[in-house]
Amino acid sequence: MSQIMIAKATGLPRVDGRRVRVRKGVTTADTSHPIVREYPHLWRPLTPDFPAAPPPPAERIVPSGGGWYEIVIGGEVRDKVRGEAAAWARAEELAKSDA
Repeated sequence: MSQIMIAKATGLPRVDGRRVRVRKGVTTADTSHPIVREYPHLWRPLTPDFPAAPPPPAERIVPSGGGWYEIVIGGEVRDKVRGEAAAWARAEELAKSDA
């Protein structure tokens, strides 16, 4: 998987026979680009100022019939309770105890 890099130094590296301007903290490039492979000392991984939120917990509430719900966490059935609201409350409780 490629990653976006940002220049950690200013310079004029040669790419495809010509000089290109790289400005510290401004110029970005993909890790698969030749400029990054040929001049790795000019680059560092870009860290976003506002990263994406972490994915929601891998918990699910699955109806199992007759008003009963299974609480599935990490692909494993952890409990079975009656009523959807009770199932969500129990799922939160289980997730907290796992943390």
